[in-house]
Amino acid sequence: MSESRVGSRLHGCLRGFPAAALELSADGYVMDSNGRLEALLGQGVVNRPFAELLDTTSRAKWARLLAGRDRGDAPAGELWEFVLEGRSALELRTFAAVWGHDGNEAVLWLIEYSRDLRLEPLYEELSAANAELVQAQRELAKERTRLARAHALEAEARATAERAVRLR
Repeated sequence: MSESRVGSRLHGCLRGFPAAALELSADGYVMDSNGRLEALLGQGVVNRPFAELLDTTSRAKWARLLAGRDRGDAPAGELWEFVLEGRSALELRTFAAVWGHDGNEAVLWLIEYSRDLRLEPLYEELSAANAELVQAQRELAKERTRLARAHALEAEARATAERAVRLR
């Protein structure tokens, strides 16, 4: 778990939150964490730019989120999806982003919007069924191609036979 700053908003209930909760400075540095992201990544995140933790595509989204505050359209609980560096796009992490103030300092809180883990077996089942469906669709496409070739050969053979009969 990270070292907490005195006055951090993460001292209370967010310490026990089952998903990642982060407090960031206005320039995007992680100032505090409830430790969930560290556990996932296997490394510390406090005092690091959040952008370092993201893949290239997500870094661009992150830059837009930070720029939004400068333009005056700061998020108020909007959901932002990010892929962490070195992770698959299938491991997309969704965060609610809220700008606020800690004393005179502008801060951004990122609270991970987690899935209902009770539904994980259903997701796994659906994923397996989807993989089977994709495989069946591939096999069906191959069979359609084979049948189309056979049909074309049959039509060609029929036409040849009909020409032969006419030539007699």
